Amino acid sequence: AAARADLRAVLALTGDSPAEWTGNLLLDDLLGAEVRWLGNASWNELPKRLAAIAEGEKEAGYLPYIIPLGGSTPIGALGYIAAMQEFMEQCQEAELQFDRIVIASSSGGTQCGMLIGAEMYGFKGQITAVSIAESAPELKTRVSKLMNQTLTLLNRPVSVPSSRVQVVDRFLGGGYAVVGDAEREAVRLLASREGILVGPVYTGRALAGLLEMIRAGDISTSERILFWHTGDTAAIFAWGRELRA
Repeated sequence: AAARADLRAVLALTGDSPAEWTGNLLLDDLLGAEVRWLGNASWNELPKRLAAIAEGEKEAGYLPYIIPLGGSTPIGALGYIAAMQEFMEQCQEAELQFDRIVIASSSGGTQCGMLIGAEMYGFKGQITAVSIAESAPELKTRVSKLMNQTLTLLNRPVSVPSSRVQVVDRFLGGGYAVVGDAEREAVRLLASREGILVGPVYTGRALAGLLEMIRAGDISTSERILFWHTGDTAAIFAWGRELRA
């Protein structure tokens, strides 16, 4: 987006620069972003580190705008409110109804926007979020706080019952970005059966959760389910060894 709009992009990434840049990191470089490595900085430290980088950009003569982890802010959530409006319009045109939407959820912006959009545009089904990195209580708290902030920004056109915030956290596997058998099966199954690629970190883990919930009977085979693909496909190329194991 920054490249298209002729804006300078500075990325603050945890960890250290790898010897070889692949996947999303290669795309960052090709698209002209400047990468700042934050080492072992914790999530709690990120706001302060981002503010320091922004201050340096100001001193260099730029007018910086800080986008926090995942773009999960009230303004960021508006994108998925609009996405739910488009989804409902497409369902009406195609004469389709879904009982459940399954998504990956991490920083909470996608889930927040979709829940508000569901109330605004009349989606009556469930929105089930597969947590990628955190326990259900932690993620529910983040999503609820962000929904409150977003609804305040919109002058509270609707309210979202707390019961609508569904988070499943039993598919965390070995931890964030650790590819295991479940993710490997999900990525390969969808690719080989449908020619559709999901990334191993986010959508692959969410799809693995969906498959297991169906097998366990938590989701009925009679339900019409929409799996909402939120991207991350380019990450496949950084996990070739793990996906072929």
